[in-house]
Amino acid sequence: MILTWALTCSEVAVIARTKWLLSSIIALITGAGLGLTMIATAQSSSLADSVLAELASVEARTLTVQGAPADHLRSSTLAVLDGVDGVESAIASGPATDMRNRAIPGGVAVPSRRIWAHNWSQLGLPEPPRGDADTSAFATKNAIALLGIGSLPATVVNASGSTNAVVGHLDSSRAAASGLTGLVVPTPDSRPGDVTRIVIVARSAERVAPLARVMRAALPDNPSPTVRIRTSDAVARLSGPIGLQLDSFSRSLILTAIVGSGMLVAIVQAGLVLLQRKDFGRRRALGASRPMIIALIAGHTLAASATGAALGGIATIIGLRFSGLPAPPGALAMAFAAILVTVTVGLALVPAAVASRLDPASEMRSP
Repeated sequence: MILTWALTCSEVAVIARTKWLLSSIIALITGAGLGLTMIATAQSSSLADSVLAELASVEARTLTVQGAPADHLRSSTLAVLDGVDGVESAIASGPATDMRNRAIPGGVAVPSRRIWAHNWSQLGLPEPPRGDADTSAFATKNAIALLGIGSLPATVVNASGSTNAVVGHLDSSRAAASGLTGLVVPTPDSRPGDVTRIVIVARSAERVAPLARVMRAALPDNPSPTVRIRTSDAVARLSGPIGLQLDSFSRSLILTAIVGSGMLVAIVQAGLVLLQRKDFGRRRALGASRPMIIALIAGHTLAASATGAALGGIATIIGLRFSGLPAPPGALAMAFAAILVTVTVGLALVPAAVASRLDPASEMRSP
């Protein structure tokens, strides 16, 4: 038995050397399959981490009080947050007023809002001076482009003739997080006014519910039906299903890569059997048993696919390191390689079984 297996291994080495192109193709397919599996794992892990981190960093910590101009919500409501723990920022914005560039009569109108803030640095804006009215406004890049402003400062005017001086830029991403667009006019607490929206960002998702209770207590006993308090509990609850969906997608992609690679190798080996029917018939005529033929094909597939998996795994890890994506742990990569090689060899047993059943006499008579 030992001699038989030794001869089989020796013959496998001869096949791998003489049929180097076939061996290279099998190794390439297996290495590419393992590389795709590892890349899919890395990308899905990175995507899941970024999506869930984004949910946890902003959306899951946001509380919004929304009302209509007729509800007369006041900017002074922000005062209830003084001394309350867990508030990262709070911004109240008033009703929108259309403003146009005074230098372009009939130009594009852009909404402008007075805003009050619990933490002005969150918007990247200076704290407005107290006392007399300050008409300084800040605009997003998109608003500046729509207004046709070439350089700052610039003057904008509304339908009633009131003007504001646009003196600086408003960071678009920070503004969007607070539901702000266009122009904003920072207003000090000493000049309260009506607001239609209050956006509060908590320091953690766990603080959203307590802050919602604080804001409900600050509203009138019988608020208007149009006054709504929206929390991001639904967004926080989505993190679990989103994570499961991403995991499911990753598993499907990994399974497809593994099975697809195995099937490609099986097809290649089937082509070998068709092209080398006479050779296998000669081996059978010289006394090779059916298990021996199966062992030759399976052993050749094992050697080539294991080599390809090793080289492909090393190349993929190096590529992931350079690209900045997280490389799978070594144990996981080895597990993927073992599964891929096992599936590849298992599927190659089908053409191996076909080769073992070839009739030696008929194959030797064929031209």
